[in-house]
Amino acid sequence: MQPNTIESYARESSFTPYPGYEEGKGYPGVRASAPENYSCNLTKFLEPLIKNTFNVGKNKDIRKSMCAMSLLTTPESLLTP
Repeated sequence: MQPNTIESYARESSFTPYPGYEEGKGYPGVRASAPENYSCNLTKFLEPLIKNTFNVGKNKDIRKSMCAMSLLTTPESLLTP
């Protein structure tokens, strides 16, 4: 996926606070779902690199996980560990 494509998608997306944001828990900002094919394409691209780098057997599958676009919106002065 080209950077301008993902940027356009992000501009048209609805970002919502991450669960726990109001309580100062979890991700300190807002998120929106990434395009459906983004995680799949990323996995296909990275799978050979991951398997080679970490000596993962060729018969082992790399599973994709939830993929989101995230924006940090909490001011630096309010961030906690």
